[in-house]
Amino acid sequence: MSQWIRRRQGWLIPIVVAVLALTVGMASGGAIASTQAAPTDYCADLYPAASTEYERCRFWDDPSLEGVTSIAGETPAYNASYATPQPVTFCAAETPPDKKTTGKTVISATSCSHPIVCSWSTSTGKYHCKDDSGLPVNPPGRICAENPNYACGDARTPGNPTVAIAPNGQPTPIAQAYSGQEVQAPQQPTAPTGSAAPSGIDQPTPSATVATPTPSASSSSVPNDPTKEAIQQAQALGLRVWLETDLVATWEAGANQLKATAARLAQQTNQPGVVGVKIAAELGLRSRFTDPAEVRRFVTEASAVLRAVLPAGRQIAVDVVIPELGCGQHAQCVNTMHTNYPLLKLAEVEQYVLNGAVDAVNVATPLFNPFLDIYKQSGLSTDRILQQQWMALRIRNWDSRVPGLYIGARELGLAHPDGKPALTGADAMNAVKARLDGPLRLGVQHVVLWTWKQQWDGVAWRLNDAGLRSNSVWDALRDRKALRRTSIVFNPREIERSVGEDLREIANIASTVYITTQ
Repeated sequence: MSQWIRRRQGWLIPIVVAVLALTVGMASGGAIASTQAAPTDYCADLYPAASTEYERCRFWDDPSLEGVTSIAGETPAYNASYATPQPVTFCAAETPPDKKTTGKTVISATSCSHPIVCSWSTSTGKYHCKDDSGLPVNPPGRICAENPNYACGDARTPGNPTVAIAPNGQPTPIAQAYSGQEVQAPQQPTAPTGSAAPSGIDQPTPSATVATPTPSASSSSVPNDPTKEAIQQAQALGLRVWLETDLVATWEAGANQLKATAARLAQQTNQPGVVGVKIAAELGLRSRFTDPAEVRRFVTEASAVLRAVLPAGRQIAVDVVIPELGCGQHAQCVNTMHTNYPLLKLAEVEQYVLNGAVDAVNVATPLFNPFLDIYKQSGLSTDRILQQQWMALRIRNWDSRVPGLYIGARELGLAHPDGKPALTGADAMNAVKARLDGPLRLGVQHVVLWTWKQQWDGVAWRLNDAGLRSNSVWDALRDRKALRRTSIVFNPREIERSVGEDLREIANIASTVYITTQ
């Protein structure tokens, strides 16, 4: 029998294949489907059936989203040739200052008696302003003297602009300039503070500290500051540039310090390739803010001061963290996050960033202390937290609620500390898929990776290995360079070899660099 089989192998196998093919061809579509595993309904695990959230999740949970390489090209707002700047609105009111607002004139956004709208002219390359009667007018305050991007002539110049506040206490987009009054520093926080160290590797636990700057209104640059060199080197490599800073302590120091810092940032952004300025990291987590109203004031006022002096078309970004998004429908997890971190509630964060004061928002993956213990107590896995966060953010529809808002992710978990090796092999690939591919598939427009190199509590953290040596994580990121959706935080004061050499290596994987500036 065995000899018979061997003699007929040449035609026996084709017959079997043909019979199988005929059988499959005669089967109905339902029969074929019955032999395949049904696709997993991830949304049923995240949201109650028939809920609005479930329906939105099902819409986005499409198999076609699996092909990360099919993500469209660059977003117009990030092109080197900047998009036409949006109109800037000032409110020049002359009502007496409200004693409860530290001397600032506060009015209702709906009752501003003297709005001034400044629109960009492509023919002159400047903003041209008109009052509520449609007559030409200079921008208010000292803007003509401080910002050459505004067309100023013999028209009258209104008094100092004010911060417009809606009846519910929320700042509104009408406020695009700061009154110039001193800001009282908030008291020490009662809410917990924590570390932004990444997870997955034993984490350092530094205490939260906030530097208090001293006013230096006469200085618009820092001696020996390598920021300018870094910007020029990045531009030569075709990298887009954001300036990475945190203005919270500057804002607390008062109007003079904020204006001086804004003037320096305006000077630094007035170079080709610079997209804009990031004004805070993990807004509301590590600071002396005590209530959401203070956070809203910071965002509105810092944005107003910057917009008055930044070169035309430059944008303003902020980093936020919303730990409840990782909880999904786990009520105890959500309640604990709300209790421990009231400034980070989703409802509050949306008031910080969806009011027109910022152009870009980077949402941090919450897989770091102090949130990890709460997730662990709730029995949530890392994969589940990530899936819940990015799907929850997608169905909030921020981009439709604030047209033109650029939404990114801030990822802390791919860096490793010196003395502990980076992830390797399948672990590295899976980590990059979860922390880079996952957010991109669910609509995030880019991912900002912490960090090229940064000392944290006495230990250097980095994405690749010391001495510009690659590792499995770096290789996986390089494979995704064609997406042009990766950014890296780079401090030109913490380099491996030189600013130029380091940036050349960054350009092997990233299209954008966040340059830390003092």
